[in-house]
Amino acid sequence: MVIPLGAPGDGLEREPVPTHVRGHHAKWWWCLFVLLLMSMIIQIAGQAIFSALYTGISAYIVWYMLRDSCKEMSAICLMMLGLMSAMQGVFDLIILCSMLGGRREQHTERTHYDKETGSTEYKVRFEWHPFFDESQGTLYNMQSLARLISPIVMFTAAALCYWSHSYFETEMLENESVMSPGAAVASAVAAAPTAQQATAEAASESAAVVAANALAAAAATQPVPARREAMPTSPPSAARGSG
Repeated sequence: MVIPLGAPGDGLEREPVPTHVRGHHAKWWWCLFVLLLMSMIIQIAGQAIFSALYTGISAYIVWYMLRDSCKEMSAICLMMLGLMSAMQGVFDLIILCSMLGGRREQHTERTHYDKETGSTEYKVRFEWHPFFDESQGTLYNMQSLARLISPIVMFTAAALCYWSHSYFETEMLENESVMSPGAAVASAVAAAPTAQQATAEAASESAAVVAANALAAAAATQPVPARREAMPTSPPSAARGSG
């Protein structure tokens, strides 16, 4: 059995539910939910506890998918529920076919017990009754009704899962066919200005680096002018004395 996991706001992206499923299929899913509840009640009345438990889990899954306008419905959940319902329907159908000709009941009675030897004799009696027999009481007929309804409900659930799942596949293929060419063109158009801008920026940065390197090389190769030293001159008074 598949149990839906995850809670709203868990960060997982959910696939959109097709509009036709939300608008047209939802009412049939609610009818299935009611059928599952009725089948579970009949199974409980017939004391078929395990069958009632399985049907109750199926009803919970259907309710979980339908709440909030089919918000939790997904293709994988539909596929798993459909497979499990189909398998359960096959098992129930096999049991039903073996009972349609009449139900066999086994009664075992102890007829003799020897205290000295400890031996016991039992008498086993088999009775055949029609599938529905008023003389057997309410419990017997409720069990027969539960056996009759269970495969019908399970096959109905499997068929409805297949029906809704097909719309998920159709919408997914349509979205891919529509989005593939348009998305490619849009991404190319959006990426073109960005690529051109990045190329222009890279070219301008390269030109600036080349110019800076050229200036640095030119500054390094230019000769440095020699520094001239001033010759010492004698004071005027000394020049006159020597004359």
